[in-house]
Amino acid sequence: MNFSQFIAELKRRHVYRVAVTYAVVGWLVMQVSATVVPALHLSDKVTSAVVLLVLLGFPIALVLAWAFEVTPGGIVRTEADAEPRRSRSHVWIYLVVIAAALSLGLFFLERLTVPNEQRTSPNDKSIAVLPFENLSEDRKNAYFTSGMQDEILTRLTKIGALKVISRTSTQKYQSAPDNLREIGQQLGVANILEGSVQKVGEQVHINVQLIRAATDEHVWADSYDRELKNIFGVEREIAETVAGELKANLLPQEKTELARVPTTNPQAYDLYLRAKYADQQYWNGEADSVKPALELYHKAVALDPNFALAYAWLARSQSRMYWTGEDHSPERLAQAEADAAKALELQPELPEGRYAQAVILLSKEENAKALAQLELLQKRVPNDAQFAAALGLAKGCTGDQKGRLAGYLRATELDPHNSVYLRYLAGTYDALGRYSEAQPLYEKARALAPDDWNGRVNGVNNLIYQGRLSEAQQAISGWPDAKLSATARSYKYGTIEYIAVLSREYDSALAANQKIPALGNRLPGMFTLGDILKNTNAGFDHLYKKDIPGARAFFLTAREGLERLRSSHLDDPDFYNSAALIAAGLGERDAAIDAARKACDLAPLEKDAIAGSNYLFTLAQVYAHFGDAEKAIPILEKLIHLQMIPIAPAILQRDPTWDPIRNDPSFRKLSGETP
Repeated sequence: MNFSQFIAELKRRHVYRVAVTYAVVGWLVMQVSATVVPALHLSDKVTSAVVLLVLLGFPIALVLAWAFEVTPGGIVRTEADAEPRRSRSHVWIYLVVIAAALSLGLFFLERLTVPNEQRTSPNDKSIAVLPFENLSEDRKNAYFTSGMQDEILTRLTKIGALKVISRTSTQKYQSAPDNLREIGQQLGVANILEGSVQKVGEQVHINVQLIRAATDEHVWADSYDRELKNIFGVEREIAETVAGELKANLLPQEKTELARVPTTNPQAYDLYLRAKYADQQYWNGEADSVKPALELYHKAVALDPNFALAYAWLARSQSRMYWTGEDHSPERLAQAEADAAKALELQPELPEGRYAQAVILLSKEENAKALAQLELLQKRVPNDAQFAAALGLAKGCTGDQKGRLAGYLRATELDPHNSVYLRYLAGTYDALGRYSEAQPLYEKARALAPDDWNGRVNGVNNLIYQGRLSEAQQAISGWPDAKLSATARSYKYGTIEYIAVLSREYDSALAANQKIPALGNRLPGMFTLGDILKNTNAGFDHLYKKDIPGARAFFLTAREGLERLRSSHLDDPDFYNSAALIAAGLGERDAAIDAARKACDLAPLEKDAIAGSNYLFTLAQVYAHFGDAEKAIPILEKLIHLQMIPIAPAILQRDPTWDPIRNDPSFRKLSGETP
């Protein structure tokens, strides 16, 4: 039989038809298996077995098609000398088409119904470190157990070949839970590291085990008994063993990083772990001040003046105190800068020191320098969510919104249950005008951290941007005062005041303003409230009511408080931004414009695109207040084009600030109102 005869024989025996039909139906069976097996929580081995059987059955089906055929009389052996028959039946074609349609339908059904985290296979080199169990009799040793988990996790983040989930996303889970498969799916990881710590005096006992999340298979486990002074070797050994078990190759620089011993003084290290624990409590909203952490860091470096890592964390806590407004003084920022410099003097390539320095540069609005630092740091430590988020902020400050978005997306990938990073990502969507995409992120952040007042206010602002004022009012008013700090109450009633202003209910706005607690004479800024801002807003509430004397009294009180800060804030754009609004309220056109321009000059867009946009927005408000549409509208158009801060049409339509230029056709176009 030559080749042509062989091909003809294949056609006559319907082998082609069987091959095509089998391939389509086999693929359908594999799709069904891939969908049903995870839903029933069966082992992944079931899917593998189905695929293997389908593949093995293919050659068997071809052999049977060659040897036999289906006739009206049943299945008979195909004779070699049989005459070719032209069947007019197209049933096999219909079967193939129906099977293909079912396969495609199943494919798209899976895409529409299966959550992303369930249909995306986790990276085999991905891992989450769950909270370690504290087995010490002294419950006060919880800081040490937490520190061990954190230090091991930190070392793992320095291994570029691994994907490591950040602490914030894992700390809500219990030690040694019984639903590892579900946790793995929620975090998007294939592996879980569990552990326990027992500390008695200077003796430490640590148990760890590495587990495959999908199958609950124990990959590796070990226990360690060490004195406190030798604990660093355990942290390094665990990180290296985990990397080896996950087939993650270590680069020479990574090996050096893992082997580095931060201090040879066990008492200093113990104080450092206590400080980080206190720092984390402040970050979690469980403490009102970061000062206890600062005191412990200071004690640690006093015991070991060469403790570079402690200096780096001290600098981070100092800058955090500055950022949050607990102490927004130049002296605090200078102290943070000195601590970061000391850390890098002791250890020039310390990642934590470089990060602290970058955060300080962001605070000083030296964003290009901060960006350069963070880009290098991201290459060295690609798995740290804090570094990714800071890189996103630096990208945004330098005018790169795509980079800002990418940084926050990466941060939420590495720390998916971190409500702060979800808020940052949502805020970026707000700035881009993608309010409907931001809203579910705010909702998720609130579900993760229901007591996070910042997240609640941000979510309410998102509703305001969408013009959903009644929903915003309901969301913020249902927040019980009894659970709130003075700062949180200030944000609550300040937001209620603004909703009332947008609704043109100025008496209600003033009533809300009176409920804002006194916070002292603080300079208003991005994260800072205080009596100056409270009095300024009350002045505008009276002004909108046409109560000129009442407005003037509040504006003068605000100015008096602001002037007391002048000498220490001569180069602070926030000072001139506040001065511009107060002068505008008092009807001082030239003074208001000069102050607003001064703020813009101190923080131009080229220096900080986000802060600069806020100051430009104030300048546009000042021009609008005095009816100068020709100067206000081009600024608004520029800001809308830049998309660095939210400029929502719903706000432009309702805010009385814009009433003096509301009838201008160009403004009505920007606000979405009918020309």
